[in-house]
Amino acid sequence: MSKPYTREALARKIRQVLAAESQRVGAPGQPALLAPVNDGAPATYSRRILFVEDDALIRENTRELLQELGHTVFVAGNAPDAMATLRRETIDVMITDLGLPGESGESLANAAREALPSLGIVFATGTEPDSLPPGFQVLRKPYDTVAIEAVLRDLG
Repeated sequence: MSKPYTREALARKIRQVLAAESQRVGAPGQPALLAPVNDGAPATYSRRILFVEDDALIRENTRELLQELGHTVFVAGNAPDAMATLRRETIDVMITDLGLPGESGESLANAAREALPSLGIVFATGTEPDSLPPGFQVLRKPYDTVAIEAVLRDLG
């Protein structure tokens, strides 16, 4: 990719690299960084998703991935903005990073679940959470559209 490049071009290239890496999973001598599984189940239906991530590039790339899957996506960079969106919009699923600045993703999830008991909650993280209450899902970083669809399908 030649410079200067736009954010969109960079995001597209990152998605291409991640997709190519997922094709490589299981190749001899290669680490299994991604393990997407297409189990033949139908894609999830359209949902209203709040994606909470403090890293702007990850936030925008994931917004694009979710929109390409047909979902309506709202984004927030921190817990207060996420809670404001939850009060203002009808949200089906919240996907949040665990390591948010200020209030943690787990604390945000607990507050969101208290306010909206039927809200589906997914933690997007590259680390293993210590423990999660029942009903929470985990989306392992790095993820791709197959992994996103699978975790959304698991929510029901």
